[in-house]
Amino acid sequence: MTLAIKALASFWQRRVSTVRDSLIPSALRLCVIAGVMFGVMFLALPGWGDILVRQQARGNNFIPVPKAQIPTTTGVLYLRNDSATSTALFRLSTTRTPDLSTFDAILAEARRTATDRTTPSLARAAYNIISQYRLYNWMSARADAEVYDPVKLLNVYGYGLCDASARALATVLHGLGIRTAVWDLWVHVVTEFYDGKTSQTLDPDLKVHAYVGRTTRTIPAIQMRTKRNLLQPAEVDDPQQAVELRNRLVHALGTTTRTPILAWWKPIFGHDARIRLRPGESMTRYSSSRLGYYATLDSTPPPTYANTIFRWERELPPAVRTEDDVDNVRIRTKLPFVIVGGYIKLVSHEPGIPPPTPLVSPDGVTYTACEQVETESDSLESSATYLLPDAVIGNYTMIVWLNCEDSLPQADLPRMRFEQVIITQSSPTTFPQIEGGEGEDFLEIRTSDEVPYEVQISYQVPDYLKDDIDLVSTPDDN
Repeated sequence: MTLAIKALASFWQRRVSTVRDSLIPSALRLCVIAGVMFGVMFLALPGWGDILVRQQARGNNFIPVPKAQIPTTTGVLYLRNDSATSTALFRLSTTRTPDLSTFDAILAEARRTATDRTTPSLARAAYNIISQYRLYNWMSARADAEVYDPVKLLNVYGYGLCDASARALATVLHGLGIRTAVWDLWVHVVTEFYDGKTSQTLDPDLKVHAYVGRTTRTIPAIQMRTKRNLLQPAEVDDPQQAVELRNRLVHALGTTTRTPILAWWKPIFGHDARIRLRPGESMTRYSSSRLGYYATLDSTPPPTYANTIFRWERELPPAVRTEDDVDNVRIRTKLPFVIVGGYIKLVSHEPGIPPPTPLVSPDGVTYTACEQVETESDSLESSATYLLPDAVIGNYTMIVWLNCEDSLPQADLPRMRFEQVIITQSSPTTFPQIEGGEGEDFLEIRTSDEVPYEVQISYQVPDYLKDDIDLVSTPDDN
């Protein structure tokens, strides 16, 4: 019995040794091959770090989205209503950002983040929401109730100039029971709230403040022009940009001698920020921290889907330079939405000197002349209107170059009024960002009914969006 056990043990030891000796070289070879393949993929594929999540679901769901190991800047969301009969209303939010899709949700978030229930603390919390989640500083031709609604400002457009931000903040303050007003500084618009007999000024656009010496109170808005040297740098991460924003406002306030006045304002809220998809309808939405949001639908867009119009008017050469002015005759426009059309109008204030023909380019390399469609002239000025060419359709960035002839050097550019109107593709609500890093984020999808739907989320590194731009190059009828 003992000999049998010893023989069996000896056989098993030799067997294990043989298998081990044969497996180790194979494992090493597999590791080397895998390492080489991994290295080739890492070097050859620009999409390293991509995320793809695909799920069929029904009703309300928290969909886990793993974060990429490296930060991704482009996201794509595909959502389809698989119901054969029901129109579904979808609302999106993430665990990284608060749900601000309704006015009540915005008020609740302000109360949640306020350090206490005092008026200054609630006002500061409301200011933080508008200044943080209003993504872009752009002007829309739709200067109406919809743009001033904080729900639309934060969820649908994501952009607005100082007047839209100030009015949206005033609406939130009003909803919190805080007495407020909007002030027009002639070169800027700010919000002011009242706490008993004192008032404080908030600037949700440039985030520049003028503090009363050694206090946390700010000077009244009506004194911001005369006390502009007290302005403090903006509350932004980049210190250099903060100083630039402060200096820009100080310079702009120094160009006017007018006394600030109360601007028109009334509480505006109640718009819907949900996505409406009819039976079988799908939506693809693209998102980038640099470029913004846009969407395309496979069928005729529903009533809640519409194009967006951006409008600029400025004097050339510019008296006050902004971040969009490259030089006296070149203007760069980076839009938060994809371009689907538009026009440029130039008005020369010097009789007998027509405005130069504008050339446009999406990249600043190849320029295309705009087609002239209308001209007007009288004894005081002459103007011309030009259509945007197909070369810039489907892009985010458009550089306008005023093509001055040899006989008209740039230094002698006539005083002109430059008006640029661009029609862009907008989405019915913004697409929440999911950042890179460790762990997971959760995309919450809430529907108005227990309808079946399919959702697909992918995040990529830069340059992947270029191949998708032509998907939204045709304007819709809304």
